[in-house]
Amino acid sequence: MSKTSAREVHLIARPIGAMQHEHIDTISVELPSLQNGDLLVRNQFMSVDPYMLGRMQGSINYIEPFKLGEAMVGEAVGKVLESKHPDFSAGDYVQHFFGWRDQFVCPGESARVISRIKGVSLDAHLDIMSNTTGMAAYAGMLDIAKIQNGEAVFITAGAGAVGAAACQIALALGCRVVASAGSKQKVNWLENDIGIHKAFNYRDFDSAESFDRALADAFPDGIDVTFENVGGFQLEAALSQMNNHGRIVLCGLIAYYEEDYNNDWSVNTGPRNFIQIADKWLRVQGFHAPDYADRMPEMEQRIGQWIADGQIQSRTTIMQGLDSAVDAMSGIMAGKNTGKMMIQV
Repeated sequence: MSKTSAREVHLIARPIGAMQHEHIDTISVELPSLQNGDLLVRNQFMSVDPYMLGRMQGSINYIEPFKLGEAMVGEAVGKVLESKHPDFSAGDYVQHFFGWRDQFVCPGESARVISRIKGVSLDAHLDIMSNTTGMAAYAGMLDIAKIQNGEAVFITAGAGAVGAAACQIALALGCRVVASAGSKQKVNWLENDIGIHKAFNYRDFDSAESFDRALADAFPDGIDVTFENVGGFQLEAALSQMNNHGRIVLCGLIAYYEEDYNNDWSVNTGPRNFIQIADKWLRVQGFHAPDYADRMPEMEQRIGQWIADGQIQSRTTIMQGLDSAVDAMSGIMAGKNTGKMMIQV
């Protein structure tokens, strides 16, 4: 019986700063034969996320770094080609964390069958309905911020994967939503397609003071909730405009690990006004989406219904093939994506 081969992306050197071609190698491997309980899965789409650069560098401590000489991993969706597990059948679509390869063998317990919803595309299950991107926005808004109808919400990196999901969830729940983004095109998409109340191109501002003035105009009654993905001068300005007893959901701080900083955590990216947290009785909470895995069925059902009703859309930036891995990662760190960055395998 002939063996099945696969292509995998292996990390061979740790980046200092941006990921480059010399840091990875794409190799062919022979897959093991299926044992009882195993699946053979062919990947369709794989997620590319900013935290992955930290795993390559070994610079984050909440998740194990990628190991040198081994295939990297990440969230992906694929199709079951062969099953020796009673709960899976050939043809099922599954969600799992065996990205960075075209196909693989895994125990059935490492995958989850996707409940396909009419009108929801397969790639949306790596975006607004995923257990990383979608859950980060959903849990951040509902579990941590506990947003209420009519509240004023500011979202940084609003045209990124998590930011766009957070914008739309806040809109669906009746909030006034203002967001930042990194280009005129993204601003137009947020205002005209997503329908938020106001968007700013943060590149038009050169200081927290100038951004602060813009936020003050956008939020004449102050900010109730900030969903933070960036940090730096944007968070500094948001702190100045927060209302008493406001909530800050700390989802990410991409300003601290963009490639321009070369992983130098000593760079002073602000904010300088942390005293506002005490002065205004603010609540700031960081979190990780996997902490809310038990919320997946509810999240999928609710967001799936919003998509079906036309209240929420999934927007993705899709690159083709495993060989686009470096361009995809450098693109997301440079803010070239609108919505979720992923690779169609």
